[in-house]
Amino acid sequence: MLPQFRAAATIRAEHFVVFQAVSLALSTIAASGFDEFQQAIGPTLKELNDRMAAMGAASPFEVSVAGISEQGGPSAFRMTTLQAGSEHIEPWQIVEMPRGFSPCPCNTESQETEIRVAIEKAPASLDGHVIAALKTQGDIASRDFTEGRTPCWVGGFGQLTTIGASGISTRIIPRWPNDVVGQKLVSR
Repeated sequence: MLPQFRAAATIRAEHFVVFQAVSLALSTIAASGFDEFQQAIGPTLKELNDRMAAMGAASPFEVSVAGISEQGGPSAFRMTTLQAGSEHIEPWQIVEMPRGFSPCPCNTESQETEIRVAIEKAPASLDGHVIAALKTQGDIASRDFTEGRTPCWVGGFGQLTTIGASGISTRIIPRWPNDVVGQKLVSR
């Protein structure tokens, strides 16, 4: 979505109109490169959220961005508007992500540790790591739902986006055929 910055973004939003508005805002940020884009994203999305709130159309959203920093090479960060408890990421803050790891922004530290342990036990390949992380995120969501907590759902399919100096590629791994639009997600 952000080839002009040699980057890709994922957006999660409760309402499609918010997803569309955030997508448009991200793709039209005026910046000379990835590093300047990272500096501009917070104020841009805060202004968008405030305008949507004034119209009664705001809802929580999360954004994760990965790309090639002019200063530091491969880089990724995330930001959420969720007003969750103290164990979660602080809203409206840019949080740098370690290379190769992108947990749900609403995961707690212990849940992120659970995901990291699953990745360490997975087959030593990018696909193996991605599938282990997604499966564990899905397990955590199912457990949270069962225990009465608001889950950070993972389902349908996993999308792997690889960003390199010469281009961006995306593919779907894996698909969960039991996940049907309009029905509750199932445990994996």
